[in-house]
Amino acid sequence: MRDSFQNHLLQLSAFNEIFSAMTNVQNMKRVLYILIDMGMNLLSGTFACVLYKDVQEECKLSILSRGMKNDFLAYYGRDLGKRYFAAENVNMTKGVFHQLDNGSLVYEMPITFRSQVFGVLSIGVRNEEEVTPYIPFLSSMGIVGGISISLLEKEQAPQSDEKIIHVFTKLLEKQQPAKYELSQQAIDLVSGFGQHIGLTSQQIHTIKNAIVLSFYEEEIWQDSIVEKETQELMAQFYHTNEVEHVSLKVLFILLHHIGVKLDPRIKDDPLLHKFEEWESRNYMVEMVIPLEEQVAAGLEEEEIKKKLNLSNREMEVLAQVLNGLNNREIAQSLFISDHTVKNHMTNILQKLGVTDRAQAIAKVYQMGYSPK
Repeated sequence: MRDSFQNHLLQLSAFNEIFSAMTNVQNMKRVLYILIDMGMNLLSGTFACVLYKDVQEECKLSILSRGMKNDFLAYYGRDLGKRYFAAENVNMTKGVFHQLDNGSLVYEMPITFRSQVFGVLSIGVRNEEEVTPYIPFLSSMGIVGGISISLLEKEQAPQSDEKIIHVFTKLLEKQQPAKYELSQQAIDLVSGFGQHIGLTSQQIHTIKNAIVLSFYEEEIWQDSIVEKETQELMAQFYHTNEVEHVSLKVLFILLHHIGVKLDPRIKDDPLLHKFEEWESRNYMVEMVIPLEEQVAAGLEEEEIKKKLNLSNREMEVLAQVLNGLNNREIAQSLFISDHTVKNHMTNILQKLGVTDRAQAIAKVYQMGYSPK
């Protein structure tokens, strides 16, 4: 009894040390090598290997070994993969003895946590009788290895706001379609202008996220966003008094462009003028223009205004759009501000049931109206 108690105490002490070591290791391969070394030493094994799933690529299996030749290792690794990672066998969580083609006996122990198999530890042994007393201990080691790998996977998994941003975008589309259209206009401009001024892909991605979030109150989304860059940009958006960072400037410029947030701090900023020049050069229109005889049979100005429920000023803006003028040129022509033009354009697009100028122009021409 004293010897048995001493043996259990020794195993418990060893298990405690192994558990402490594994859960503090920051590299998955080191966890696996601990399992290999402990298994070989515990069972006096002649060789040992671990087949495991790659953390970054779920469909990729890798193998580590001690004492096993490469040619046989590749063959055995494929065999392990078929038996433990095939779809119908993913729930195998108990250790088993297995006879290899060369006559060697191995004990195969799945590395698991919550019924998920992360890998398989295989140890070459002499006979089953020598292994049997250590099976509970080996099973515990497999579970500890699974816990360690699971923790490492969570730490290494990239955090992304893609899903929550998608949800907020869909909510905006369903509940506030007009604001959704404005947000999409701004998002469509981010990549082109961002590349034009040398922003990184990460900065462009962050600004796109911020455009969607800017249509909501801060308390609605602040506990849902995990990307550090987005958190920092939105904190500046809501709380800073100085607009110095280029990403924040671009965000304000785009919201200014669609008429959502007109911040006076960027009114004379050189980056705003650079954006306006870029937007003017890159503004493109695609339209279908009907033949003259088809146009002639169309609607007059008063008829089209009444049919579309346009105000006098909206009709004037629409006529200028049909003549090919951009927002700045329309503002100068009608002696109104750029912001007022943008508001009129938003109303016109809504009344026409279209999302951009090209569609608006095509639809008006199809109705048979052209400006004089």
